[in-house]
Amino acid sequence: MPTVSSGGTLNVSSGHTSTGVIVDSGGTLNVLSGGKIITTTDRGIVNVFGGGLASVTRVSSGGTESVDPGGTNVATTIRNGGVESVVGALLGAAVDRNATISSGGTQIVGFAGVVFATAIDGGAIQIVSAGGLASGATVAGGLQFISGGEASNTTVTNNGEVDVFSAGLAFNATAKAGGRFFVQSGGFASSTVVKSGGDETVGAGGTASGVVVSSGGTFEWFGSNPIVGGAQFRSGATVAVGSGYVFSGSVSGGITELIFFGGTARGSTVSGATQIVQGGGLATSTTVSKGGNQVVLAFGTAMTAVIDSGGTQVVAFGGRAGGVTISSGGREIVSGAVEAIFVLPGGEQDVGHGGTAEDIIVSGTGKVAAGGVVFADFGTLIFSGGKEIVGSGGTTSGIAVLSGGTEAVSAGGTAVGTGIEAGGQERVSSGGKSLATVVSSGGTEIVLFGGSAAAARSAAAAQKLSSSAGSTAAAGSAAAADRLSPPAASRARRSS
Repeated sequence: MPTVSSGGTLNVSSGHTSTGVIVDSGGTLNVLSGGKIITTTDRGIVNVFGGGLASVTRVSSGGTESVDPGGTNVATTIRNGGVESVVGALLGAAVDRNATISSGGTQIVGFAGVVFATAIDGGAIQIVSAGGLASGATVAGGLQFISGGEASNTTVTNNGEVDVFSAGLAFNATAKAGGRFFVQSGGFASSTVVKSGGDETVGAGGTASGVVVSSGGTFEWFGSNPIVGGAQFRSGATVAVGSGYVFSGSVSGGITELIFFGGTARGSTVSGATQIVQGGGLATSTTVSKGGNQVVLAFGTAMTAVIDSGGTQVVAFGGRAGGVTISSGGREIVSGAVEAIFVLPGGEQDVGHGGTAEDIIVSGTGKVAAGGVVFADFGTLIFSGGKEIVGSGGTTSGIAVLSGGTEAVSAGGTAVGTGIEAGGQERVSSGGKSLATVVSSGGTEIVLFGGSAAAARSAAAAQKLSSSAGSTAAAGSAAAADRLSPPAASRARRSS
């Protein structure tokens, strides 16, 4: 095989074809107009000038191949440490077709450079700079950078990544499983399709138009001012709110919204969909309606949500919610911490598995069990028609049962320091326990067979035992009140 050694130059002129040439480091091969080279091994310099043709070149470590204005290159393989440059001019484009960039290889597409159907493997890089065009690339584990240039019909998959920024343009790209597509400051992407397992992120200063996200695909806003228009999200798609972005739209149609660390959803409506607030994320004034779910994970926060009929809020361990209104048909499930919750008639709150609820207003139904605690700081109140059910392993502390309200303590449940106002009722079932209850005048505590109660109460208050055998009750007095916890003791004294 002919070899071009260091310091040597071989010119392939019009009408000539050179096959199997080896260009060593420091050697130069020039393909002139009308000349052709085939299966060249390039460890030095190969120049394909206007009218020249190179086919099946292998650009190895230390090798460079330049396709100049009017030159054409076909089926090049760019290996680790190899570089191909495709740069044209106003009077003629440089063209490359069907190149493969292997790990460690680089292809640079400059002004008036046009490349078609490039395969960008894992660890490989394609750079499309100002005035360059890349069409039909497949990014399978590698990187495509579009800065000032244009790419169309790119497919990104298998841990591949496309970055569009600094006046870069991308049209009709497809992000498949494992593929990531980023539109950064100054970048523009139009008509991207995100398939299952694919991801598109539009960051601060980036613009995306007409994106379609299929089931299993993910779309993310990131930063303070990304611009997104005409997006379509299919059922099963995921939309994500990244750090610095504030989302205020509706979430419906079977999609999932993720609120990441530093992201905010404000005034959203969630219907037939799911909103998940992750650690460091914030959701405010969300309305969760029929078929909607709001899930607050550890270190996530949801404030002033409204849970309408058919909607559910789940506050997981470590999550936090406050100022929530639970309307008729709505439900809140608490394993984390909630406060200032309004349970309206027909609404339901379930506290368990280590969850805590503080300062709750109950006109509907509250349930606490399995390690859950409902307690008062400024006040937990059971209003008329409201009912707090204390199940096995559940505890209430310092709540007030107002006229028409009920606290039901079931087997294994414990109520501590309950205040029963006139017209209110506490019912202690077999196996239930009520401690330091304060029964005001007109209030009622009912202790069923097998139940246990110790009450500090006024003389006019009522305490009923369904059966003296198997039920225990201790009536309070000023002296007995001294043995109670300070809040309960003070109430006991007032009622004596």
